Amino acid sequence: MSEGHLEPEAADDIDEDEYFNEFLLAESSPAESVQGAASAASEQLKDSAEVTLPTVSVVKRLGFAPAAGIGGSDSVRGPVDQLAKAVARLRRSSQASGKPATQLPRVQLTVLPHGLSVEDQQSGSSTFHPIETISYVAMETRMPRLFCLVSVEIAVKSSAVQQQQQQQQQQQQPARTVAMNPTCHVFLCASVSDCHSLVLAARLAFSSSVNQTKAAALAARRKQQQQQQQQQRLEQKQQSEAGDASSRRVVKLGAVTNEIEEA
Repeated sequence: MSEGHLEPEAADDIDEDEYFNEFLLAESSPAESVQGAASAASEQLKDSAEVTLPTVSVVKRLGFAPAAGIGGSDSVRGPVDQLAKAVARLRRSSQASGKPATQLPRVQLTVLPHGLSVEDQQSGSSTFHPIETISYVAMETRMPRLFCLVSVEIAVKSSAVQQQQQQQQQQQQPARTVAMNPTCHVFLCASVSDCHSLVLAARLAFSSSVNQTKAAALAARRKQQQQQQQQQRLEQKQQSEAGDASSRRVVKLGAVTNEIEEA
């Protein structure tokens, strides 16, 4: 793996018991939890390496829940609370009954320039989130080992007027898109630095996608301008040829008139 990539962690590196026991304690003193998490994150992120794509990390999946919006910390706070509390309380119940706690499924996250892949290491099944369907990624501020991703469904809106204008102009205009059904996916990373690296990698993918979109739009505009210039030259040529033909007809008609008068 080249420098900047996250190496997959060993199974024992992601300690669920310690983490969710801390979360249960944090429920009774949230202010101290936030302060402690922020301090730990600050210390661990000082030596974060610069990331490159693809970036790979093995994490544990808490699950997913409807998000409150397509972006911002408020959009993930509710789903994170819902999922983390469910896991923590389930583990507390198992401990109280003397049963071993059910381990969270391990998955491999791969951040690519065009999206994010989630592969279940036990079943081998995988899910891919295209970059255009990812509206937000973040490291949860209160629990900085939690990597949050908000995915959306994209609906295309193109009115009849827009379609008619496109046909008249003979060009493709970008249709309006609407993000629907935002869903928050939450993963537990082995460390704060790993979580931070995933966020940086996702942001790098966003930046790469934006640059590609801008380049494609610029190329499309240039092609459109070239087509318009070619069309203008063709119309000018046709007008010039029509004018020449009209002039020739006038000259020919004048010659015929002269011949008639002479006769």
